[in-house]
Parts: sequence; structure tokens; C-alpha cells
Amino acid sequence: MTPTANPGLFAAYEYYNEAAVDSNNVGYGFGEATAAAYPLYTNFSAFIQDEWHALPRLNASFGLRWDVNPAPGVTAGLMPYTVTGLDDLSTVSQTPAEPI
Repeated sequence: MTPTANPGLFAAYEYYNEAAVDSNNVGYGFGEATAAAYPLYTNFSAFIQDEWHALPRLNASFGLRWDVNPAPGVTAGLMPYTVTGLDDLSTVSQTPAEPI
């Protein structure tokens, strides 16, 4: 699967009274910009099944399933960051992203 996420901008401003609006004095402001993302999810599954009839009233069915789901990657741009040390917030660290 290779979905895409387009970049976008978002901004929100709050004015607490009419005088603040007249003077353009923002009480609270928030801005966000996101970059384009091109994630790559590789998944593979295989299933094999067999049924054996030993007697007219005795059947045996067997099945085997195999799944491969590696960590996500990207088709372009930077690889996602990996965060470690989440058990204690004082030890949280981030590995550097590497371009493809």
C-alpha cells in the first residue's frame, strides 16, 4: 500500500473581546504546517489448507498461515523517525532520519 498525504497549512486565532479584534491583539494563536508524506506498507500473507478423508465419517483439516509485515518505509523523502525510551519521559530520544 502506498497512500499519500498532501502538505497543508492550518492556523487558528482566538480573540477574547471586541477591543482585541479592533487592535488585532490575538489572545491565542496556533499554526501548523505539514510536509508531504509518501509511506510504504509492505504486507504479505500466505495460507495453505488441506483436507484428508481417512474414513467416510472421519475427516482431518490442516492449515498453515505465514505473515510478513516489516516496519513501514517510504517511497520518497525521509524515513519516519524512531522514538526510543518511552518508558521514562526523561530518557526519550529520537533516531535521526535518513533520506532514501
